[in-house]
Amino acid sequence: MTFNIKHIISCFCAIIALSACSSDFLDIDPEQNVPSENAVVDIKTLQTAVNGVYSKLQSDAYYGRSMYVIPELMADNLYLSSRNTGRYLDFDNFIVNEENTYVEDTWNAIYEVVANATKVIDGGEKLEATTTEQQNEINQLIGEVYAIRALAHFDLARLFAQPYNFTAAADHLGIPLVNTSTDENISPSRNTVSEVYAQINSDLNMAISNLTSTNNDGRFTNYAAKALAARVAIYQDNYSNAIKYSSEVIEKGGYSLVSNENYSDIWASEFNSESIFEIINTIADNEGTN
Repeated sequence: MTFNIKHIISCFCAIIALSACSSDFLDIDPEQNVPSENAVVDIKTLQTAVNGVYSKLQSDAYYGRSMYVIPELMADNLYLSSRNTGRYLDFDNFIVNEENTYVEDTWNAIYEVVANATKVIDGGEKLEATTTEQQNEINQLIGEVYAIRALAHFDLARLFAQPYNFTAAADHLGIPLVNTSTDENISPSRNTVSEVYAQINSDLNMAISNLTSTNNDGRFTNYAAKALAARVAIYQDNYSNAIKYSSEVIEKGGYSLVSNENYSDIWASEFNSESIFEIINTIADNEGTN
């Protein structure tokens, strides 16, 4: 028996061609642009997506810097150093205009949190657990994201709308609510402040019902969500709920005040006894002097 090298090469190429036609291993979604319906498909991807939402809180346009610098600066609790490189001068001088980049960046950063949280909620609630343990884990993760979305909408309302009691029925315009997920660019109309706070309270109720009271540093827990609910209630002049939620945190949460002599030490440590919820920033997050 003899073999012709040309025949061997031809047969080998034919086999490769047939294999390529029948295989779909090259048909993959780009990791940097995964459609919403494919982002959360199991508990592992849900956990990854939730971590991504937490990461968005670290933005220098949000809790990485601007969210606490801007209000404190305008309230005269903070001053700009003479070595300042020009940052936040408009806020210090009360001459902020509609084209201010810090304002735009903060608006965009917080709505990124809202949009991503909404996508995670929609994906997570479609998951089907096979065990009670799995369902508890799914509930915990979904509860955390409900709390984050409530926090983001609350921050937007405080930054970009008049206070809740500006009108008797809180029917003055607030900020746009985003509670449905889409991959399209949208420009929703502004909701009333009453509608915004109704959504915030709804999300917090969902968070509280899903979250456990187990302490988990850097993550929302049942008590962290109740602490936020108490603060939201204060902004609504709803003092009964403020007392209800804050009392539960104080009496059952296991937190305690740091003594006067040790107070200055809390700035050099993570998760002290007063800490109910902290956003974790590590050296890898590279916030630096910001």
